[in-house]
Amino acid sequence: MITEVLMAFIGVVSFAVLLGVPKSEWIYAGLTGAIGRAVFTGTNRLLSNNIYATLIAAIIVTLLSRIFAGKRRVPGIVYLRAGVFPLVPGASIYYTAYYIFSHEGNMAAISGIEALTRALALAFGIMISSQIPQRLFSAGRTGQGAGDDIKMS
Repeated sequence: MITEVLMAFIGVVSFAVLLGVPKSEWIYAGLTGAIGRAVFTGTNRLLSNNIYATLIAAIIVTLLSRIFAGKRRVPGIVYLRAGVFPLVPGASIYYTAYYIFSHEGNMAAISGIEALTRALALAFGIMISSQIPQRLFSAGRTGQGAGDDIKMS
């Protein structure tokens, strides 16, 4: 699990570079993704369910993004965009396409449903965490919180 979390950290920092995240925020973006991956892996081992693991990890990643946004005075989306990277169901999407082109319809359907449900779990996790008032993440500060941009409109 340690190797997996370390690779998630490196991957998220690399993705943050590609997204144009300020250099001073790379470590925090990496931590967000690494912690999210650790939560996903631990929850998946405990519950043996990718969907619930993705939902719980997405909630944690969004909460961390909002906490870092409040502390670092940077928009929360800076951490969230890169931090969800290890949770995206990329392998399921790949295998869905692979099975479609291999004319294996049943396997494509199974893989496609898994990709869709994990993507929905990711979206719902972000939405759930976004409903918490921002003032809780920027306690002691005056004015608008830096993480207000992670609202579901």
